[in-house]
Amino acid sequence: MIAYFSGTGNSLYVAKQLAHHLSDELKSIAVESMDSKNERTYLIGSSEKLGIVFPIYSWGAPEIVLKWLETAVCEWESKPYVYVVITCGEDIGDGMRAVEKILSKKKLAVDVAYTIVMPNNYMIMGDVYDEKTEKRLLASSELEIAELAKLLESSTRGVRHLRKGKLAFLRTAAVNPLFNRFARTTTSFRVSEDCTSCGICSEICPTKTISMVEGKPKWHGDCAQCLGCINYCPVKAIDFGDKTKKKGRYAHPKITVDEMKLTTK
Repeated sequence: MIAYFSGTGNSLYVAKQLAHHLSDELKSIAVESMDSKNERTYLIGSSEKLGIVFPIYSWGAPEIVLKWLETAVCEWESKPYVYVVITCGEDIGDGMRAVEKILSKKKLAVDVAYTIVMPNNYMIMGDVYDEKTEKRLLASSELEIAELAKLLESSTRGVRHLRKGKLAFLRTAAVNPLFNRFARTTTSFRVSEDCTSCGICSEICPTKTISMVEGKPKWHGDCAQCLGCINYCPVKAIDFGDKTKKKGRYAHPKITVDEMKLTTK
């Protein structure tokens, strides 16, 4: 089983490629988390692997991923082979620590921890990468995915290919809590008159934060700050205040809107 969370397609693409190589099934963490009142039980066979794939948000794992890990109940015949793949624009800080802590409580050890650098989608701070950099990172990510698939196919253990960056612990310990507390607000989202009422933003929202009201998106409740709504809007009608105006947009070119819709239903 490969459990994944994805906002603009990077992590979904990685998960899909690994599922192809390993002949494994995909499970969307967003979908699995929708019935938050009930625990989910996953039966893992003796020869099966457990994969977890997600992006890093402000040097930490997305809260939706951590909550799913905490509530998921895993049962197995013998301890499964576990791997964690984190996609990021630059580095992950100490974002792996919280994931390993939760898995450790479930008596699970991570056999492979792997970072794959991919194009950035978070234009609230800075901007998306230029076309040349985007193409370079997409090409290098293909090589990384292929190398990772070989490790997983041979059940290699003890691999830690993590791009933590400078001041990793400090960034995660200090900045990530501030991100979760203050940056994930929905009050700054704006929609312009260019909106065509297509509803894509609402359909791909992993936390179901967006509702269509009189043909226009309205934000409410919890937000993961995946920025899928901004990046997938076909007419660039959605912005986060003035911070994203006149900036680029990014979604993985090999992941379709329809595929993203399936990650939330």
